[in-house]
Amino acid sequence: MTASRRPASELPADPARLRLVYTHDQPAEPYDFEDTLEWWHVSVRTFHEEDQECPQGCSAACEQALEEGIQIGYLSLCRLRDYTGDNRWEAADAESGDLESIASTVLDPRTGKYTDAFDEAIECPAGDLLILDRVVLDKPWRGFGLGPVFAAEAIRRLSGGCCAVAAEPNMAEWPDDREKVSEAYRQQARRKIAALWESIGFTSFQNGVYLLDPALREPADRLAQRRQELHQLAQAYRPAAASPSAVSQPKAAASRKAPATQQQRGSTEGWLETIGSLRADDTLLYLRGRCGQAGWDSRDKATALALTADVTSETDLRELGAQIRDVHHGLGPLPTRSPSPPIPSVSAASARTPACSGRWRRCGFTDRTCTARTPAAPMGSATPANTRGR
Repeated sequence: MTASRRPASELPADPARLRLVYTHDQPAEPYDFEDTLEWWHVSVRTFHEEDQECPQGCSAACEQALEEGIQIGYLSLCRLRDYTGDNRWEAADAESGDLESIASTVLDPRTGKYTDAFDEAIECPAGDLLILDRVVLDKPWRGFGLGPVFAAEAIRRLSGGCCAVAAEPNMAEWPDDREKVSEAYRQQARRKIAALWESIGFTSFQNGVYLLDPALREPADRLAQRRQELHQLAQAYRPAAASPSAVSQPKAAASRKAPATQQQRGSTEGWLETIGSLRADDTLLYLRGRCGQAGWDSRDKATALALTADVTSETDLRELGAQIRDVHHGLGPLPTRSPSPPIPSVSAASARTPACSGRWRRCGFTDRTCTARTPAAPMGSATPANTRGR
């Protein structure tokens, strides 16, 4: 990690939770140079974990991030396939000027074969050529050294059968006042980008083109180093994200009101790590931990119900409901000396709450009301309702 990089506290989210999503499409019947040119789009996305809490509360964007992820950058790579009958230089020239600039350096335009200089620079100069076209990250994610990590990971997965990977360190984006960009500024930008590519195993070849030889050990070693840097960056981010300044004010105030809960929290430290699935036992343990984190009073039934609705999934609702009948709303065993008061039957209309959003009707809970989400009765004293909720 270089000293010029931004501190981990400025990261928008945990970089270890980013994912690379690879996509490639092709026509069923290749035409023109479709069989020779093979484009790959690698989307860098951040996902919202199911157990992740947003400081300001979750929104509709969190739901999208949970299912599809939100793109924060992308990489584009092009594979020039050999042995297709096409002249690869002509294929690159017909696609774009950027590809032609690289292809004309490593290929003979007349034959589409590798040049003599390329044969000498590469260990085994036979096979396809992978071109790293561009790497783009959103501005909040720049300056942390993530671009080379993602490029190295994409090359590792897409370079099979390729004898070399080529790249030309040019500016992928330009300022709004592009006409005012000087040659000195462009050269400085190229040197910075070239240094990034060298950090993952690229070496200077000719005419500003850089080559990576996947047959060598160096690219694998460099990738291991970049992965270690990513791990260190994520480790440095997590304490900053969990610092007291990142805790919301309501939770801090609740903690000050409940010193006894603070003492109990030490005995349940590490409860989250024990969750291994969404079974009823695990969810109940998770619920107890969430209540402990919130610093709430066991007499606050509304908070217990809200937390239950938040941590309960549709898949384990029936099993959890059966257990909660024997649990006081303080999340402890139901006292045997205090019999539960009789509960009147609850209609389907009154059983649904804003927290429930009607999801109990889809969870298979048709023979009884959703005990985990019914505000009319204390947790632990629910009985089957007379209605099936249909």
